[in-house]
Amino acid sequence: MRLPIQYALLYPERLEGPARRLDWSQLGTLHFEQPDLDTFPALELGFEVARRGGTCGAVLNGANEAAVSGFLEGALSFLDIPRVCRAVLENHHYSARPTLSELGVLDRWARQEVVRWTSMNPCGVTK
Repeated sequence: MRLPIQYALLYPERLEGPARRLDWSQLGTLHFEQPDLDTFPALELGFEVARRGGTCGAVLNGANEAAVSGFLEGALSFLDIPRVCRAVLENHHYSARPTLSELGVLDRWARQEVVRWTSMNPCGVTK
């Protein structure tokens, strides 16, 4: 994490940093663990949307973009992002084979639902 933090702090400048350059030819093996879905609930939402397909992707995308915007504006807490996305996803009218027009309608609906949810569930975050 040192390098990304350095990039963030010094942007747009790039200075030589404390991290060694990774030599992919010297790398032995990579080990992966199962993700912690309790700690990262948005990941489970992504898996669910991938499994279900249909209208779920458009709804989650619209809800997520609106929720992140709400977070950046101080209207939602960070932990509210997956909560509101889950609520919107669970309350949409699912279609397995949507038209492009239906996807656009549901994207707009999801964004509006986030605004409605936010007004009904204020988190008390201030700028």
